[in-house]
Amino acid sequence: MVNSPDLYGKIAAANSLSDLYAVGAKPITALNILGFPRYDIELNVINEILRGSHEKVKEAGALILGGHSMDDIELKYGLSVTGIAKKEELITHNNAQPGDIIILTKPLGTGILTSALKIELIDEIDMQDALNSMQELNYFAGEAQKRFKASSGTDVTGFGLIGHAINIAKSSNVIFEIFSNSLPIFERVLELADEGVLPAGIFANIDFYKENVVEIGKIQESYRYVIYDPQTSGGLLSTYKPDVVDDALRFLINNGVNARIIGVVKNNTVFNPGTIVIKEGSI
Repeated sequence: MVNSPDLYGKIAAANSLSDLYAVGAKPITALNILGFPRYDIELNVINEILRGSHEKVKEAGALILGGHSMDDIELKYGLSVTGIAKKEELITHNNAQPGDIIILTKPLGTGILTSALKIELIDEIDMQDALNSMQELNYFAGEAQKRFKASSGTDVTGFGLIGHAINIAKSSNVIFEIFSNSLPIFERVLELADEGVLPAGIFANIDFYKENVVEIGKIQESYRYVIYDPQTSGGLLSTYKPDVVDDALRFLINNGVNARIIGVVKNNTVFNPGTIVIKEGSI
């Protein structure tokens, strides 16, 4: 995914910890899960991955207690994380209400950018903003959910924006209206999508979720690919009551979070529950 082992470890840790922030939990402990070809990779690479991960877990205020390693045909690394939460602060998937406003806290396009990096169409300097974002903890996004009582939330990862939006909408018996031009997108992503630089995960997500998506207006194909793009260490997708959404957005932006309002929750009077309506234009 990236060339720096230290950065790889930081991104993997941030990605794993997002599961806790998404539900309103505080990270407490983590276990390393590591697979690598023992005869084909230098131990200093493994050490750098673990060092980067340790730094990020420490930043989250948690401890790595140990872990598991295995001989594998390729490098794989992640963490099993544990946290604690107050019952009244838990964030679920199933409570988004009609009229709620939808916020996304990180730009989209990491799958497309890392695909371009693999085939050397871009270098890490070209995607520095995305690399910074991927290693950024979702701490403040999680705090916003708790402080301003988000009605629902999840982190955006491998199923792309569309898959995780469907998860909330279907569980909550509502539909989501998302506006294509309101989506935060990293630089170069739309250009690369137009050039056909697309990870296989996009097409897997399209095949799986397309029946739940309705487009209204003329949606550019590059935007369509972005909403299905599998994310690594993406932001939180949250729904807020209209009377608190401005305060939540201000809190996020004041704490350096690149958050955007991207849509609104609607009643499912026309479409099936769980439908995502993608509209041309901005909210």
